Amino acid sequence: MPTHPPSSIEVRSLEARARSGLGTKRLAIFGIVLWCAIFAVVVVLVIIDPAHRSVVMNYSAAAENFSNGAPLYNLNASTGFIYLPGFAVAYIPMQRLGLPLGELVWRIISIFLLTFSVWRMSNRLAVARTGIEITGIALLIAFVGAASAIQNGQSTTLLLAATILAFDALYDRSLAKAAAWAVVATLAKPLGIVVWLLVAGLRPAALLWLIVFLAALIALPFAFGTFDYATATYIHFVDTLHNISPAIGHQPWTDLMAIPRVLGIDLSQEIAYTLRAFAAVATLLIIRRLSRQREYLESTLVPVVLAAAYMLLFNPRAEINTYILMSVPVGVMAAFLYQETDMWFSGSVLTVLCIFLGTGVLGRPLMELLDPWSKPVLMVAALTVIFLALPKLRKRILIR
Repeated sequence: MPTHPPSSIEVRSLEARARSGLGTKRLAIFGIVLWCAIFAVVVVLVIIDPAHRSVVMNYSAAAENFSNGAPLYNLNASTGFIYLPGFAVAYIPMQRLGLPLGELVWRIISIFLLTFSVWRMSNRLAVARTGIEITGIALLIAFVGAASAIQNGQSTTLLLAATILAFDALYDRSLAKAAAWAVVATLAKPLGIVVWLLVAGLRPAALLWLIVFLAALIALPFAFGTFDYATATYIHFVDTLHNISPAIGHQPWTDLMAIPRVLGIDLSQEIAYTLRAFAAVATLLIIRRLSRQREYLESTLVPVVLAAAYMLLFNPRAEINTYILMSVPVGVMAAFLYQETDMWFSGSVLTVLCIFLGTGVLGRPLMELLDPWSKPVLMVAALTVIFLALPKLRKRILIR
């Protein structure tokens, strides 16, 4: 059959796509280089002064206290070490390495797992582009909103990586792996129990694995400490959770309630608990429906965004740096829209929302003006854009 040469319009279209592809590849490379530069800068800062703008000192102190049989918790404090006792046990190897090596190992583990989870998710999403291209663009978009949490060494980085890998394992129907990552999320922060409950609700068949792994985490302090000390530590942990209150101190909590608080509206605890319960049920039902979809985008990426949104909007102690939970998965979503669809407007809006998470770089006057109420507003706006885009994505997404 004879072939016809492409028309001038087709030639220009192909050239435009080639230039666009070259441009996004350069941006992806820049994003990866920038991400590596963050890590290099953090390494230098940790070597120079391990305690500077770092929360890891709290982890090290807790590990040392556990080794010495000392109390882990300050019942009168609203901040500090508020993690499961198993976290202190798990951090002992890093604490034994001393400063700054222990801090560097902790950060290497956290950043590696987060980068790996983004790369794995991007590879699953990639069709027209490579996974590395989507990864690079996603990291570039997430850079501003994630940098501070990475610098501080916050366990939220590990929480996010475990959340992504748990949902990724659910996509493969790998129940034991999903349960293991859900328990790692719980180890990273008590807030990770949300991931544990979501995995249980989505795949009841995984419940046995979830219970076994969670039991192992709970038993960890008993394996490395005396029975009486481990028991007392758990009692102190529960008392600490009961005693802490978002109203204590001057921390600018960034949950959804920050919006009525900044408006001078005082909602009762009963109303707040009702909203959280309703949101929990709604989140589970929506994710259950999405998990039945064949496409990885709907069955995994969007549920990760929803899980992160719940942990941000309905955790009464959500902090500014915790919004790495938003910047990374929403950054992956924006990168997907750029690389795999023609929905550049939606991708651009999500990118802008991710960038504005980094209010700290705007200067203290603007930061004080925008925080804490701007963070939940940005999260709600991102969810709105994503769910408005989903019907179009079902029609425009490139099928394998």
